[in-house]
Amino acid sequence: MGILKAASGEERSSRKSARGARPKARAATVEEMDELMYYFQDTAQRGAELKLTAAELTALAELVYMGNYVVDVGKKQGQGGEKYSEVSHKIFQNFYAVRNRIADMAFVGEDEAADARDILDGRTQIYIAQFEKCAFRKKLSEIFEKIENFLSDK
Repeated sequence: MGILKAASGEERSSRKSARGARPKARAATVEEMDELMYYFQDTAQRGAELKLTAAELTALAELVYMGNYVVDVGKKQGQGGEKYSEVSHKIFQNFYAVRNRIADMAFVGEDEAADARDILDGRTQIYIAQFEKCAFRKKLSEIFEKIENFLSDK
């Protein structure tokens, strides 16, 4: 909670009221900025580095897997998903390495990333099934609406 307060410049109200947080009239302290930089480090050589716990990485990998599924379902034949594939591949490799306690990423290749996708597929099936059911109902209602409009025009 301290990180979010430092980032937004807000602090919790000292009184018990329904108004919630109020903006502070000061900038973040050096200590608060150091705490923020621990979680997000931007270096010229390596780019941005985001530190996550294993649970946070798992949740991120699951979200990325489901997002890839939605993008793949929505794209037309011949369209590529290259925009996200490299980033998602790195996330899947890191997920596999953390899950299997592999310290050296050199030992995590294509096969391991595919294994990670299989694991994530099993972990997200309930959400994917709900998405497919919702998408099917939406498409079905669109078809019924077209049929209804066609019949009402006659």
